[in-house]
Amino acid sequence: MIYYKAMDLHGVIDTSKKLIFRMVDKLRGLYHRVLDALIYRFPALEDSRNQKLCGLGVLALLLFIIAIALMTGQARRNTGAPQALASGLPISGDELFLPAEPDLVPDILLERLPRPMWTIEDIRPFWTPPGDEEFWAGELRRAVDQLLEGVR
Repeated sequence: MIYYKAMDLHGVIDTSKKLIFRMVDKLRGLYHRVLDALIYRFPALEDSRNQKLCGLGVLALLLFIIAIALMTGQARRNTGAPQALASGLPISGDELFLPAEPDLVPDILLERLPRPMWTIEDIRPFWTPPGDEEFWAGELRRAVDQLLEGVR
């Protein structure tokens, strides 16, 4: 059997009390040194009410600084998790970037020389004759007349 020796908690409590009281005394001494320096600079602080207001202002400033330090520490701790998660998932370049757009105008075919003269047989696959030639001739005349009226 193993027997554990009971810890003397009274000694630990007394030592912690002494440390706390020593720290409070040092802070109190620092406060009084700073207050004496402020009174030397600003004689209006000799009034006890002004001293209390000054002390409350310093305490509020310290609490504000501590709160900001805690918030930035919390923000720093939170940023590590998503980075660790994202670093484990590689993203390929195909998913990250959009593919190149296709060219809408085809390139010029240099191996085919332009024809000096087109024959009816060459044009036939690309030409659809209009049904009523007189009707389309009238439409063309009307369109040309409208364009010419706008020029006047």
